[in-house]
Amino acid sequence: MTNSDESGIKVVKTDLLARLDRLPFSPFHRKVILVLTAAYFLDGLESTLYGGVLAIVAKVFKITSLESTLGLVLFLIGAAIGAELFGVLADVLGRKRLFMTTILIYGLFTALSAASFNFISLTVFRFLTGVGIGGEYGAVNSAIQEFVPPRERGKWLGFVIGAGWDVGTVIASLISYFAISRLPISIGWRVAFLVGAILAVFVWVIRRSIPESPRWLLSKGRYNEAEGIVRQVEDLVKNQLGIKELPPVQPVDVVIASPRGWTVARKVFTLYPRRAVSAVLLNFSETWPYYTAFTLIPVFLSSLGVPSTIIPLYLVPVTAFGAVGAFVIPYLADKVGRRPMAVVSYAVGGLLGLLMAYLYYIKAIGLTGLIGLLALTYFFVYAAADILYVMIPEVFPTQLRAAAVGTAVSIGRLGGIIGAFVMPYIIVTFKPLPYAALIAFTLMAVIMIIGAIAGVLIGVEGKGKSLEELSTYR
Repeated sequence: MTNSDESGIKVVKTDLLARLDRLPFSPFHRKVILVLTAAYFLDGLESTLYGGVLAIVAKVFKITSLESTLGLVLFLIGAAIGAELFGVLADVLGRKRLFMTTILIYGLFTALSAASFNFISLTVFRFLTGVGIGGEYGAVNSAIQEFVPPRERGKWLGFVIGAGWDVGTVIASLISYFAISRLPISIGWRVAFLVGAILAVFVWVIRRSIPESPRWLLSKGRYNEAEGIVRQVEDLVKNQLGIKELPPVQPVDVVIASPRGWTVARKVFTLYPRRAVSAVLLNFSETWPYYTAFTLIPVFLSSLGVPSTIIPLYLVPVTAFGAVGAFVIPYLADKVGRRPMAVVSYAVGGLLGLLMAYLYYIKAIGLTGLIGLLALTYFFVYAAADILYVMIPEVFPTQLRAAAVGTAVSIGRLGGIIGAFVMPYIIVTFKPLPYAALIAFTLMAVIMIIGAIAGVLIGVEGKGKSLEELSTYR
């Protein structure tokens, strides 16, 4: 049954989405999550990889360490542009079309990064690599949210998104170490970048088997296609789990509305201003500590006598313990709630970073203690990223979900971009180094506490609720 109001927005009563949500978690759902969250693995890989080879790139192209951070800054700017552009397109053109396109863009330009012939070409290719990675977020996150049953959404999205990102950072640390310590200086960093290109091809091939989101199809009025995919998924899950019958469901009202082009991005703020601002703040206050810290940590380690060639090895326990946070905090988010876990992750992460900087400032901490506190800090910093990518897509309707994620990522990446300029400036300007570290990590703590406040301001608790319960078009 379909009806319209005076604004022309259609509402259809259908059981398709309730049928999707009633499905038990199955190998099909695991495949969707694992294949699509490769985006987070590759983002973690690329972001950390550049930090790991930063010193080598500076030597190869005969530039200063401060100048070499331009590659990271342009990567983040590219990611911001890609997130906004492809997030909007994912709401207009579909999830699958976009997540198949963006992985190819990423793979092509990370391969070209490995072939860079000077620093200018490297920065251009890093920018375009960022466009591809940023473009992944809207389509990928929306598709996962729209397939996974609500009772499992927080746990599995948090686990796999966080684990994907964090495992990517661990792998990047190991790749960086072996590439620059075991291979000639002119080749090792190129081999490191090629790893991402090879993985992108593999991911593209597997993604071809992932169907389009029935929620997106239904939001465009493509009922027959949505019905066909839901029926295929039901049959597949029943066969996988040996189920003969599924419990009955009741139809629900679903909005059919298709804002076009940049109207999609504008409606994110005009229809949901509080949620949109909170989503941007969550992203901004997470990208600041994540992206900027990995340009500062090598400086601190060098000051404690760690050779530049083995710095990536010291980052492994830090990133690995961050991955542990990706398992623990999302699990609690499905038990306790998203908002409480967001507040804990952001606030504790910021305060631990401040404690570490203070102990470093008063010379009360050595190399082992620094690594230990960094690992504990990033347990919560990485968990903050896991929570935000569960919370943000949940609270926006299907018509605007990818654009909302893209907008939050795009504007939020300013945290990493600004921080990548501000933090090195602090290190260069303020002396001695422990004093600069105290200033830098105090600022980080303030930024993360802002994120904790934004977690409260989201105002919608998604634990156990369907996407339709959480968001309406108006």
